[in-house]
Amino acid sequence: MFRILNWLKRKVDLIRFRRKYPKVMIVKPLTTGTYYSQEGQDLYLSALLFDSIRSGFGSYVIDVGCNHPEKFSNSFFFEKILRCKTIAIDPIEEYRILWKELRPEANFIATALGNVACTVTLNIPEGNAVYNDMFSTIGEINAKAGDIEYSQRDVPCVTLASILDENQVKEVLLVSIDVEGLEMSVLEGINFERVFIKCFVIENNSKNLLGSDDIRVFLQSKGYVFVSRIGYYDDVFLHRSSVE
Repeated sequence: MFRILNWLKRKVDLIRFRRKYPKVMIVKPLTTGTYYSQEGQDLYLSALLFDSIRSGFGSYVIDVGCNHPEKFSNSFFFEKILRCKTIAIDPIEEYRILWKELRPEANFIATALGNVACTVTLNIPEGNAVYNDMFSTIGEINAKAGDIEYSQRDVPCVTLASILDENQVKEVLLVSIDVEGLEMSVLEGINFERVFIKCFVIENNSKNLLGSDDIRVFLQSKGYVFVSRIGYYDDVFLHRSSVE
């Protein structure tokens, strides 16, 4: 019975999405070969941005909530195969050693991101499963992790604008944001007048299977076009100057 109700909910969400966004594609890339993302995000995005990469447009990829340097990574393919520069951001300090070992060319920064500089409390699920750290959250406990124990620690929080200014980054090819429900706070910490970002891929499934409109309305107000939805996970936005 539960599976039937869940199937019906997905169908209803899909109908609502289609009525509201008739021109937005829903894509389901394969995960294969030298691609590393959880749901084929890097395969799809590298194709979408191929002309920009070939023309030499800003080579930076910003990986917010990066977690493991290779497993389920949206930035690894861009760095390894397409030679993009990576700024990887995650509040779990322990990942620094792993990033230095596996991806020494990337700039790993151990911090949370938000719309102001402050100190925040990070909840980290305990356990040995490889995906546990992916469900770490600021503030509320993440229901996706299930009924497990959490440890807590205070971590610094800065704005993405401050990191980009510090690294003198003015053009960005791709920003990937996966911070378990706090994506809007990260977006509000970007100074869109000081940096040009061509593409965003943002996890947007915290409120329903096909995402909420908060992120979409905000980025549209900044000049971005909602071009596609990757399954039940991520929204993809391109700056309107890149959309024919």
